Amino acid sequence: MRRGMAGIIGVAVMAVLAAGGPASAAAPAEPVPLQRVVVQASSSAAAGAAVRQAGGRVLRELPIIDGVAAEVPAGRAVPGVLAVTPDGGVRPSDVESTSSSAVPPRNVYREATRVDELAPLTAAQRAATPPTVAIIDTGVSDVGGLGAKLVPMPDPNVEGKTAACANFSAEPTCDDSYGHGTFLAGLIAGGAPYPGMAPRARLASIKIAGRDGAADISQVLAAIQYVVSFKSQLNIRVLNLSLGTDSNNDHRRDPLNRAVERAWRAGIVVVVAASNRGPAAQTISKPADDPLVLTVGAVDDHATATSEDDSVPAFSGHGPVVQGTAGDQVTVAKPDVVAPGVGLISLAVPGSRIEQSAPPSGIPGYRRGSGTSQSTAVVSGAAALLLERESAQRPTPPDEVKAALMLAARRIDTWAASGAGLIDVKRATRMRVEGVSQPDPQRSDSGGLDLSRATTLVTSYPCDHLRAQLDGEGCSVVQGQLTALATTSPLLKQPRLVPFDSAAYDRIWDATTWYGSQWVQGNSWYGNSWYGNSWYGNSWYEAGSPQAQSAGPPVAILPGSAWYGVWN
Repeated sequence: MRRGMAGIIGVAVMAVLAAGGPASAAAPAEPVPLQRVVVQASSSAAAGAAVRQAGGRVLRELPIIDGVAAEVPAGRAVPGVLAVTPDGGVRPSDVESTSSSAVPPRNVYREATRVDELAPLTAAQRAATPPTVAIIDTGVSDVGGLGAKLVPMPDPNVEGKTAACANFSAEPTCDDSYGHGTFLAGLIAGGAPYPGMAPRARLASIKIAGRDGAADISQVLAAIQYVVSFKSQLNIRVLNLSLGTDSNNDHRRDPLNRAVERAWRAGIVVVVAASNRGPAAQTISKPADDPLVLTVGAVDDHATATSEDDSVPAFSGHGPVVQGTAGDQVTVAKPDVVAPGVGLISLAVPGSRIEQSAPPSGIPGYRRGSGTSQSTAVVSGAAALLLERESAQRPTPPDEVKAALMLAARRIDTWAASGAGLIDVKRATRMRVEGVSQPDPQRSDSGGLDLSRATTLVTSYPCDHLRAQLDGEGCSVVQGQLTALATTSPLLKQPRLVPFDSAAYDRIWDATTWYGSQWVQGNSWYGNSWYGNSWYGNSWYEAGSPQAQSAGPPVAILPGSAWYGVWN
């Protein structure tokens, strides 16, 4: 019954007033069967005390109704309480449930963030072009009507050509063969029966990973630069980054931080996942550690719209971010906000790795997912909603979007766990934050790629290990300042890795230099395979622990759970 609170409360209409005196002290001759009930009193503590006095035991506190779920001897009166409700015949919509039910599963993240309470758009707002949310991920497939929301993208490899995505992966198509990017797209802009946060928003798919879900830092850098270069042409106002590395490299000297800062200063709200490496302190990942960006942790809404029962799941990355050494140490308060990230329902991709590897969802065309990746998509949709309502005469800067969401948030836990709290979109639209700006941090330089990669070891693709053993040619390891952007020649059996050109990278932050820059000219884009790192780790929770069970199955479904979350 861990997710069954809504079902328990749902039988409250059957409440009967408790009556009678104290329970008899004499033990019954025969064992008395136990009955599950919900007991309400002046407080949860009072309800629990009454249950124990009646010879029962408390199963769960329900502070939202000043009560408890309990087991009491059948027919035994519970004195001194407001109501006793039989708790029977209720089928909870559990996170791991794959069985069919007469009551379809439902998302509550729109209600929990108060999106459904927003006033209708004005005629002028409806006439304006909706903002575009860029998703740097595993691609977005045309399922559930998402194809109509994808903007045509300039092909990063062929000037003058457009495609359904900007493809920086090893795969030839824009389809999402892993299933992660499409799931996020559904949370942002999906339609009925499980609508996303901002159904009018348009989507720009930047694909950096294929079926293995892996990508190199250099591909992420190129993807972010692409977004900035074509932001005006595609009306990109929000960038969703449900990814990261376990690097502890100082954000003031990291190329990935430099890239997200450039995107932010270009007028794009950069929304980044905190990580699924919690609950220990200082488990915020890169580039979520950057002071400028909007860093998002997860909250478990327990399938209720109210925030009174919300809690931060153990997997959500915790702050603060502490970098530097004595005399040069910087502490950054993170995450900034939290959003629902447990058991969210969104679009599935037939034949994708998730669909073929995870248990059947029991929801045709959809499945559930948990993680800060999902929470980040919810906040990206919220940011798009705020931008949808901005004045046509004055575009809203990213700092003001971040300030509105943080100031309107409802506190859930400590700042290290939940930042300012759970986003409240309705309240955020009413915030007057015009002119608010963040302190400008010391700007990042373009430091080494290896420090930004942290524990990842990457090989160039294609890399035929069997052929390497036969002809003696080893696979090229992407390390140091080498990138996963490789040039090929008819004379080379292996791709030749290209060094990271920091100076060239710094010169290409507009559309006029994208195709002609030294950073991209002549490069073909290759994927890679990863070896034993935190991205592919399965140890971000203890198997079988209450924390793990509250957020997903007790064992990891797929490699990559440390980043992509769990699927059921």
